[in-house]
Amino acid sequence: MERKDTPNSVTAQSGTLESSDCLVTCSLQDHLEIEYKGPDKADLLRERAEQIVREAVLKYKLKGAYVTIQDNGALAITMRARIETAIERCLGENDHEGR
Repeated sequence: MERKDTPNSVTAQSGTLESSDCLVTCSLQDHLEIEYKGPDKADLLRERAEQIVREAVLKYKLKGAYVTIQDNGALAITMRARIETAIERCLGENDHEGR
């Protein structure tokens, strides 16, 4: 799926493509959109990643975000840290009102 950024949108990332890590990119938008890519596209891993993103969106009280996750076997705690860091970086470069 090709996605066009809105003007003034900021994309932030966190993580690496190393083994046992994940690369997360995030940009704020009006609805939640999650794209998961991994060597093993098992439903369980996809569901875990999507749940972590949903929890982070609620934690930061966002309207929505476009989040991509390139998973190379990251543990849940690693993925959560990468997702939250990417969101925090987005918020650090955007106006916090009307998230």
